[in-house]
Amino acid sequence: MRDPRCVEKLYELTTLLNEDDPARGPFVPPVYNAREALMWMEMKYVLPDAYFIAKRGDEYVGVSDVSLFEAIPGGLTQGFTGVKREYRRRGLATALMLHGIDYARAHGYGIIQSFVKPQQTAMRALNKKLGFQLLFENLMLEKCLREVVPVDPRRYDEFAGQYRDDSRPDLEIVVRNEVGRLTVECVGQKVELFPTSERLFR
Repeated sequence: MRDPRCVEKLYELTTLLNEDDPARGPFVPPVYNAREALMWMEMKYVLPDAYFIAKRGDEYVGVSDVSLFEAIPGGLTQGFTGVKREYRRRGLATALMLHGIDYARAHGYGIIQSFVKPQQTAMRALNKKLGFQLLFENLMLEKCLREVVPVDPRRYDEFAGQYRDDSRPDLEIVVRNEVGRLTVECVGQKVELFPTSERLFR
């Protein structure tokens, strides 16, 4: 029987585990939004029966999945794998990833690819232990095409807060100054805003 809170509990677990990810971004995750979470679960690349959860009673303690996200033809992509701190060093992450490998074999997939960043040394070691081979490493660079002006990050505190539109009182918009960068969050989505003037951000 499906846990009626499974999606929310998975969000809570992955949010907690992301705190230990050495490659995590500088911003805190957006708050849980049921509609956005369910939309993600319905994406064509998601394989619900290839989402493996380690539980202790009703508590979710570990997770790993394989999916069709950016997968090559006939292959799968290894997704997020993590285990709560107090349950590590017990072989749970290994067992969860082995379930993904077994799933791939049982469904006729010929390969699983895994994308690991250099600073994710523990995940890299686990992949190597399970037979994943390093093909190449890449470096992603980014250029902002908007004209961004320098602004004292302390100015962002003036805009931080919770906002509501009178025409949509159910819709809450949260603006934050996070590590000297301005973010806006709404219905489970978060983006960074870039200053084009002292008081205009896009």
